[in-house]
Amino acid sequence: NTLATMPPTGLGANVGVYDSHLIDPNLAPMLKAAGITSVRLPGGSISDQYDWQNNSAISGNFANPNDTFDNIMNDVIIPMGAQAIVTVNYGSKPGNNGGGDPNLAAAWVAHAKANNYGVKYWEIGNEVFANGYFGNGYEYDLHVLSQNAADRLGNAALSPTAYGNNSLQFYSAMKAQDSSIKCGFVAAGGSLFTSWQQPVVQACGSKTDFVIHHWYP
Repeated sequence: NTLATMPPTGLGANVGVYDSHLIDPNLAPMLKAAGITSVRLPGGSISDQYDWQNNSAISGNFANPNDTFDNIMNDVIIPMGAQAIVTVNYGSKPGNNGGGDPNLAAAWVAHAKANNYGVKYWEIGNEVFANGYFGNGYEYDLHVLSQNAADRLGNAALSPTAYGNNSLQFYSAMKAQDSSIKCGFVAAGGSLFTSWQQPVVQACGSKTDFVIHHWYP
């Protein structure tokens, strides 16, 4: 029996701003020919380290100078006729001295709107559940500055409740720039399904437009 029909945006690819071959005139037609209808950027965990205005990684990791947001939109996504899904930086702010700035995310939304890019879907952070709250993590999250695992384990500032509450600030700031966008939070699978999801939903579920389910079965 048919349970659901995959929407037009259902087949996507993830791209990273560290890719030295991303801005290539051959890429858009190849992705289009493959049936790709959505492109997620700026890439996995680099999203929580990324300053889109300067096309730089706040943590000091590499971002290719050619892989600006405008170049990705104009040279890859728009020629494909695809939908962009943008992951805003929840984990860090310019200066590398604190958690992500909702105003930086809001400025990104405003920029996309001013340029008529038609970006509808905005994800708040990448895999924030891997920030060390549940144990050794890999996601960059400076809501706690110490990178010592013992300081991060169980720290309330890194908790799913904190993520949910902070996401509401992002939601409000971003929607103020473009009320037509959809803002989504990060969902986790496997052993974290309940321990992450339930507190996040309790904190911000009434405002959330969608979830992005990160699960590696």
